[in-house]
Amino acid sequence: MNAARTFLALASLVPAPAFSSTPLEEIYLSSDIHTNVPGAGGGDSIASDDAITIHRNSTGISDSVLFLGALDRSDVDAFHAADACGPALFSVSSTVEIGGVVMRPADVFQSDGGKALDALAVQVADGVGLDAVSRVPGTCDLVVSFDATVELDGAVFRPDDLVRFAGGVFNLFRAGPGSGNIDAVHVLDTGSVLASFSSPTPALGFAFSDQDIVEQTAAGRPWSLAFEPAAIDASWEPADTDAVFAVRAPIPGDLRWSRADIDVLEGQGSVNLIIDRVGPNEGPVSVSWTTVDGTATSGIDFGGASGSAAFSDGQASGTVPITLFDDGVVDGDKVFFVDLVQASNGAQVINPSRVTVRIRDDEDFLFADGFES
Repeated sequence: MNAARTFLALASLVPAPAFSSTPLEEIYLSSDIHTNVPGAGGGDSIASDDAITIHRNSTGISDSVLFLGALDRSDVDAFHAADACGPALFSVSSTVEIGGVVMRPADVFQSDGGKALDALAVQVADGVGLDAVSRVPGTCDLVVSFDATVELDGAVFRPDDLVRFAGGVFNLFRAGPGSGNIDAVHVLDTGSVLASFSSPTPALGFAFSDQDIVEQTAAGRPWSLAFEPAAIDASWEPADTDAVFAVRAPIPGDLRWSRADIDVLEGQGSVNLIIDRVGPNEGPVSVSWTTVDGTATSGIDFGGASGSAAFSDGQASGTVPITLFDDGVVDGDKVFFVDLVQASNGAQVINPSRVTVRIRDDEDFLFADGFES
């Protein structure tokens, strides 16, 4: 594609969509050049291309960590932090000796000194490099991306594909968009994939830079912008992002009534209304609620009130108690409502957000004075 056509293709892309739905608390990055990172107290420090920048979105503060020490004539090309599956993982841009172990560009090196993937032992062609590495949460399988098209175990993998390595065998983990070159990847426990591409990739359908982090929530779904490293410091503008790892924020879930309608007897004294916490229930949340009169009147037929229901981390349901009054009069069924108003800590109120409480009149006989037997 010539320069004019390249310009037209890029100009026709729509602006990047809103930031991804996965909130990130921390993001670990490595770039192919030295960058500035803002430290505590307002000062800046230099992050080298063999370091990992740890950026905290809540504070805007970053740290630069040399996990492997200073590398001579090489830099970190891929990184996955230590997790429940094992020690931290690295790949480097050129052959280098680390702790007495010779690391080649397609090897995956563990921070404990061993290799999680020995490229020569599994017939990765000499000259092929590894651009990205992650683990699949739960199974702990490796996910990698190569810098060139490779044929392994009878399958052909492109530079935009994510490749699973498990049991000594390579297979496709997630097909790429059909063009481009993945430079960094992290598979989240939600199933989302965070990635960086080595250059703008029109197949993604929106404009982004080669330092940006994009997200795909599931195979075949659209990509969206997840994080712009240039927000850390303008020195990231000319950089390529070589490695990414993220710590996502808790996903609080959604809150709703377990039922939209409920029948009660006026003589039963009270009713407990159930709130369901739908989806992930990570972290503490609360939701405010309030009663609303209908044909039933607060203070006469029920105890009008408002309040807040609190949920602890992992708690999937809660109750709201409402007092009922028995007036002793045959006056028919009546209704009132209780609304969920607003949730905290990123949780959302979803339907049914209103429960209709129908008070069944339990009087069935009138004396002349209008009262029950």
